Amino acid sequence: MGYLYTLEDIRLGRVPTRADFVHMRGVVEDALQKPHFLAASLFGSLPRGDWTLRSDIDVMAITRAADHDAARAEIQSLTKLASDRRIRLSAHLHTVSEARRGEHPFDSSHRLTMRELVAEGRAKGLPHQWYLCPGQNIRPDMLNRLCRVLASTSDASHRFKLIRDDREVDAWIKRSWDQGVRPMRLYLGFVRWLMWWQHQAPFPDGKEEVIEAFLRDETFKDFHQTVIELRTFDDEYDTLFNEARSGHVNEHDYQRCVRTLISRALATSVGIFSHAIGKLGAVLAQSNSPQLAA
Repeated sequence: MGYLYTLEDIRLGRVPTRADFVHMRGVVEDALQKPHFLAASLFGSLPRGDWTLRSDIDVMAITRAADHDAARAEIQSLTKLASDRRIRLSAHLHTVSEARRGEHPFDSSHRLTMRELVAEGRAKGLPHQWYLCPGQNIRPDMLNRLCRVLASTSDASHRFKLIRDDREVDAWIKRSWDQGVRPMRLYLGFVRWLMWWQHQAPFPDGKEEVIEAFLRDETFKDFHQTVIELRTFDDEYDTLFNEARSGHVNEHDYQRCVRTLISRALATSVGIFSHAIGKLGAVLAQSNSPQLAA
């Protein structure tokens, strides 16, 4: 969730509606039942029920090598249908051999989530039995994820500072949508990953639920104020987005506000990710020290 839109796209109706999401959920769920998918599931905000008009649709799927072409064609068709409704389909399709060799973006926390989807009857087959993850240790996995996102966010922040005019801001927003980049929602991933780190077990990851639990956890009190600040940026864009949909904001104000919010969200996210990596890295190093083990 959390995509940005240009004012032109909003004014021309090139944004999804609630009916679009309801329709696409049914289409995707029906498609994933086809025989060329050995195991599959929707995951993320849509099946959880806390999606918004700025969300995407997340899909994971396993196919046999012999069925890969048919499965890929199906995913491409679904991606096109979703895009026609201005919804981004984020699909992860892997063959059995790719999944078992660990050639996928999922880590130990994802496998636990897959188990929950199966237990709740929301998955076809048993995806967690196919997706193997080297190491399968939640704390190093979460630290590695923070490091990867810090690197990409630092690069995005640097590039955004080079933008010179509104036309380039719009181009940046469109590229972000195409690439699945959501600068206003980096804080939500951050909160989820730290709660996984803390509990080392499945933790409810609905947006409001996980944020409120995080803000009650004194372990991470150093990060509370910054997370609140980042959530405020996201809420401010929600307000701006809704005002633009209603025709109550002019182009100058929209561009000025969007540019400021993106810049502040990226810079603040870089800071909080860097701080967390230092703190969690020290904890992990201490727990792995030979002296402590002795």
